Amino acid sequence: PSADTADTADTADTEETSEVFEIEIDDKTYYCDDEENGNIYEEDDGEVGEIVGEIKDGEATFFE
Repeated sequence: PSADTADTADTADTEETSEVFEIEIDDKTYYCDDEENGNIYEEDDGEVGEIVGEIKDGEATFFE
């Protein structure tokens, strides 16, 4: 049982420390988790905000 608790804590730490990159699209700053294929997050006062789009093969697409 104690091993399961440790595994859960390790997973939470990994998710919280996912690396994001700052990118600029149409003169606005966003964050992404991969510059070729990944999610685009809004910039919220210097913090990573909600997912607003995705990048596929280097092309940014924003959700409606």
